[in-house]
Amino acid sequence: MRTVLAILALWLVACGGTGIEPPLGGRAIAAEIVDCLEPHRGWMENQIQYMGWNVVTSASEITYRCGDTGPDGGLAQYTIALNEVLFDPTKIKTFPEFETRNATGHEGGHAAIAHSPHPEMAKLHICWWAYNDPPPPNCFPDAPAENALMSPAGTDWDGDQETFRMVRVPEYRRTDADNKLFAKAFSP
Repeated sequence: MRTVLAILALWLVACGGTGIEPPLGGRAIAAEIVDCLEPHRGWMENQIQYMGWNVVTSASEITYRCGDTGPDGGLAQYTIALNEVLFDPTKIKTFPEFETRNATGHEGGHAAIAHSPHPEMAKLHICWWAYNDPPPPNCFPDAPAENALMSPAGTDWDGDQETFRMVRVPEYRRTDADNKLFAKAFSP
């Protein structure tokens, strides 16, 4: 029986994988969620864990706080000088789970990069442009893509603050372009 279990375990590891992603950027980030109710809190936790980061209750590197972003605010806001992402569940339009997960991953991505070895990359997005054109401003030049977690999707940078608005169906999954952006931001 032990032999059968050992063979099954080896087969699962070799063929099926674990379903756990390595940390985006190669380093686990400690993230805290404050003042958020279900189901948004659960969706935020799922996204943080999907990114390979850890949900903690204190001593976090990034704090996600639910609250009012104001009449001109978006679904989420992040200010580079802070370690806090403000998420406003009342600004969800159509796809609550996807919008929550995308805003959590996108703004958390900017926050993580702002505290990486290359904080100058914190305002970059994954953009799409014609191959014979130069990349647009604030676009990561090494990985053009149309629909990535870090695509601009209606975001606006006002100095050091980004307001995140949904203008299309959100992408919350990590793409190859996202992995390249984070790998470069977290490289020594």
